[in-house]
Amino acid sequence: MHQFELELTPITDHPISTPTTNPKRELLFQCVWPRAFGFNQHLRVRIPSITDSICAITRVLACNHTEQGYQLTLAFDDQNQAFQLRMLEQLCHIRHYHAQLQRDGSGLSLNDAARNWIQQFGDSFPSPPASR
Repeated sequence: MHQFELELTPITDHPISTPTTNPKRELLFQCVWPRAFGFNQHLRVRIPSITDSICAITRVLACNHTEQGYQLTLAFDDQNQAFQLRMLEQLCHIRHYHAQLQRDGSGLSLNDAARNWIQQFGDSFPSPPASR
């Protein structure tokens, strides 16, 4: 699977917010990171190699040291921020799909590959497509 580098940037001027979701139904994202972040610290999540125009704002719900680094559990304070991350995830799937087509000898442009991916997998997203 093609991997894309995630960028987490602390946001120091973000107002302290009260989550708008029910704590039992919070929208969560987990990743392993090389450094620790503080509880409730706000972070900007981006994938610069995919796009500079989409980012999501999260807050640290948990940060636990592991052998691989720090297991972060990040929460989204609203549906819009979770949607932004889903958009980034979808773009990653499309880029991976395009790269696979290129390896298979297809001359499809990224835009054409995106249209094909959306037609084939858009209904089942966010469930990842089966490996080819």
